[in-house]
Amino acid sequence: MTSASGRGRTVRPLGDRAPWLAGAASIVTAGIYGYSAWTKWAYPDAFRRALAGYGLSDPAVTLTAPVVPVAEFALAVALLLLLVWQAWSWLEVGLWVATVGFLAFTALMSWALANGLGQSGCGCFASAEPLNPWDIARDLAFGAIAASGAFLCRVVRNHTPSSTPDDSPESES
Repeated sequence: MTSASGRGRTVRPLGDRAPWLAGAASIVTAGIYGYSAWTKWAYPDAFRRALAGYGLSDPAVTLTAPVVPVAEFALAVALLLLLVWQAWSWLEVGLWVATVGFLAFTALMSWALANGLGQSGCGCFASAEPLNPWDIARDLAFGAIAASGAFLCRVVRNHTPSSTPDDSPESES
């Protein structure tokens, strides 16, 4: 794309802000997942009560309670490392994984709220407050931040001349 004056200057969407905005979305998303994992480790009984409040059986709570915070923490660390390494393609994938996670949590909370469950809280940040529509709105907003970051990673990747082919998940066979 050239400028209006026709001098051949490349016009980049969002100018040079796309990497900064993608980075900010990644940091915010990593912070949310990291804090969520920490609260589950710091207050394991509250998280177990929340899981039981969703109607999970005791064996399901026993299996799920340690796995969820480990997965959340691993995703948070991965997002930060991918940002530091400027691996935009993989960061995009990580942000889409985070988006799917937020949407899955939102669907679970919506189902629980519709069925009168979730009186022990959502299980996200060690809150003992019963589920409410604001919890759903909050997770939708978190998902929007992560999805925006993923889209911005695509913008950065498509408009960075120094991108190498091996930076892309699609380049692996």
